[in-house]
Amino acid sequence: MAVNPKDVEGLEDETVTLWSQAEDALIGALSAAALAVSVRARSPEHARQVAAEELVRTIRPQSVAVARVLQQNTPALVEAAVSEAAGIGAAAAHVEVAALPAGATATPTASTVAPAPEMVLPETRPQAPGSAAARGAASKAAEATTTGLGKAARSIPRNTQTVWGKIIDDAVNKTVTGDLTIQQALQQAMDDAAKEGLGFYRDSAGRKWGLDTYSEMAIRTGTNNALIDAHTAELVEVGLDLVIVSSHHNPAPQCAPYERKILSLTGEHGPGTHRIDGHTVTVKDTLNGARAHGLHHPNCRHSVTAFLPGFTDTTPPAADPGHEGYKATQKQRRLEREIRKSRRMEQAAIDGDGRKKAEARRRQYESKLREHIREYDLPRRRHREKLRQPGNPMPAA
Repeated sequence: MAVNPKDVEGLEDETVTLWSQAEDALIGALSAAALAVSVRARSPEHARQVAAEELVRTIRPQSVAVARVLQQNTPALVEAAVSEAAGIGAAAAHVEVAALPAGATATPTASTVAPAPEMVLPETRPQAPGSAAARGAASKAAEATTTGLGKAARSIPRNTQTVWGKIIDDAVNKTVTGDLTIQQALQQAMDDAAKEGLGFYRDSAGRKWGLDTYSEMAIRTGTNNALIDAHTAELVEVGLDLVIVSSHHNPAPQCAPYERKILSLTGEHGPGTHRIDGHTVTVKDTLNGARAHGLHHPNCRHSVTAFLPGFTDTTPPAADPGHEGYKATQKQRRLEREIRKSRRMEQAAIDGDGRKKAEARRRQYESKLREHIREYDLPRRRHREKLRQPGNPMPAA
């Protein structure tokens, strides 16, 4: 039974909802501070003074409180999600092994493979990994995910102060010509910040992330890794070394070379041609080698399943040399991001005019998206156009 990243969709929800609440709280603090500056400031220079006061009174305390809440609550949420993902992977391996032909769980030899026995499904799906190796996969994935999110949480107060400073600098600079009031300039600066990405977290490459999108990427990476690593650990545990990669429409360029290709889990069968059970088998790489080249990236939909010479179908998928299908899906995602940016601009608006402009921008990109998915016959993913809607405010620290 092959595992699929879809098997663990939704396990990230609680973590991402918490981080979405954090994003909302920080945007709310910035908007409230910007409104206070626009009301109180008598001149551009006075705006800087009021902004410094708002930093101390509103923004810094809120950003510190948000970071503390994330640090306190994230580890348990991550551990629960990753452990369940590993359990799903381990359970899938048990079902897969039960369905294999007799003798297939030993290291392949020249012996004849017997007919497949009747498949026996486990009565219940275990919620925790089975073998020590599978438990280790869960622990490793949880630690990596928690470490990354912890680093992001600790950087929030500093990054929020940087965001606020840039908003004020931009607003003051926009008033130099005298064409804009401080309120108009602040609204434009808030709009610009929302479009560019507020950058409450910046990665080592300097890229700006929304807290919701970063946490979603991090937890999906963690759950996918736990799913795949626990699954393959169980296969190795019973003596299986070879797996085959699935295929689907519009694969990413880094994944396409591995579709319907055979990989070694342990490195026992190196890249190249092997003679196994009377069959010629070509191994492309190890699973770790394929992952190092991009297979199983955060949004990857590929899975692996046990490969048996003479039984497993290795028919290659239809080629798409120019990756036109993938390019179309990536343009769809860019348009979806612009729609989400517009919604962030609506959140960051400090007056009615700002909200109206943000709404008009959103409708414009929604129209472009409708045309694009109609042209390329793509499914519309409405959930990717929306901001997550937290049901409750940030919990108390």
